[in-house]
Amino acid sequence: MKPHILHLVDLSLVGGIQASFVNTIAHPRFAERYRASVQNVGAGPVLDSWAGRVGACGGTLLDGNRRVAQQGRRGGAGRFRPLADRVRRGLQTVLTVARLRPHVVLLWSIRPRPGFVRIARALGARVVVWDRGVSWLRSPSPSVTRGFAMADAILCNSHAARRMLQLRWKVESRIDICLNAVRPDALAHDVTPRDLPDGQPIRLGFVGRLIPLKGAGIAVAAVARLASDLNVELHIAGTGSEEQFLRALAQRLGVDSRVVFHGLVSDVAAFYRDIDLFVCPSLREPFGLVSVEAQGNGVPALVSGVDGLPETISAGRTGMAIEPRMPLSRYAEFTANVADVPPLVYFPRRDEVGSPLALDPQDLASAIRAVAADPAAYRAMSAAAINHARTAFGFDHHVACATAVLDRVLATRPGITHNPSHV
Repeated sequence: MKPHILHLVDLSLVGGIQASFVNTIAHPRFAERYRASVQNVGAGPVLDSWAGRVGACGGTLLDGNRRVAQQGRRGGAGRFRPLADRVRRGLQTVLTVARLRPHVVLLWSIRPRPGFVRIARALGARVVVWDRGVSWLRSPSPSVTRGFAMADAILCNSHAARRMLQLRWKVESRIDICLNAVRPDALAHDVTPRDLPDGQPIRLGFVGRLIPLKGAGIAVAAVARLASDLNVELHIAGTGSEEQFLRALAQRLGVDSRVVFHGLVSDVAAFYRDIDLFVCPSLREPFGLVSVEAQGNGVPALVSGVDGLPETISAGRTGMAIEPRMPLSRYAEFTANVADVPPLVYFPRRDEVGSPLALDPQDLASAIRAVAADPAAYRAMSAAAINHARTAFGFDHHVACATAVLDRVLATRPGITHNPSHV
């Protein structure tokens, strides 16, 4: 019989964690190896899109939180209702573990509470935590650090995530790294190395939510600094709270005719095919999957040298990592709300955690000029980017890494016979 894994994941939202989760459990290597049950731990009910994906790959979906939400509504409003809802969701999850008795409980970017880990283990389960960015979002607490120490395994999707857990959360347990993987639907099938456009604008591309920590205003300002000597356009895919501010910024800087807002893009591979150079000036990015997606479609990437972004490129071969040096006091000129920027980030070059810095628009503009000045080097970067993204960040490698950790954990659980070599 296949080992049974209970996945705890927030399926009430749309994001990279959710997309990676459904692609992982649907992968043949994963689906053939394990039996999957899925508990939604989000504040809202499961979105229909995720429910369909889980069902299509044979997983059993448990949306107890729909019932929790209904109970909360019956309980009325009040300042204690959010706390009560969290307690109900926690109790529902414990009851699910007690009823299903899974071999492994896998927490998808959810902080491990010592009480829950203790109960799950008492019920015979092993607990695995897969951190995909939560170490940036929450303040460390001794309780959660104990929860990490009690877990049977910890996975991270980047070296930066591991260092955040070690430096900020003081986690001393073994931490395995399974680098994030590019979604299959984000890669076109017929990608070949490309050349810089001849006589046409160089098309810069930005993909992401339009919120302060993504730094889209830096890309707009870089276009303004290039306008006098380089024919460039900036194409922005995404929506968010800063869209109107960014439109106004482009107009104020005199480049509104060079900045194109595409909104939400359903065919992201087609968007990448239509740009020449990808820019990712984020102030915080636990990994930066969009950079890998761009490279997989033959587009060299210019990224901020913060958190996990430098891990997504082969420096000088497939793109550049630009060291951020602009303090938030100056970044306020390029964002609608500098207060929405996270308090701490990881700087890999210095191997330390510190207050966030933004890319200087002039530094980004200089990097764009350097790439545009050498068409032969650009074509070589495009070819290297395709190979780099599709080999180092393929989903097969990603799933193989995860299953190796899960099989190691399963081998420590008494009473289970699991021979992965036969799967």
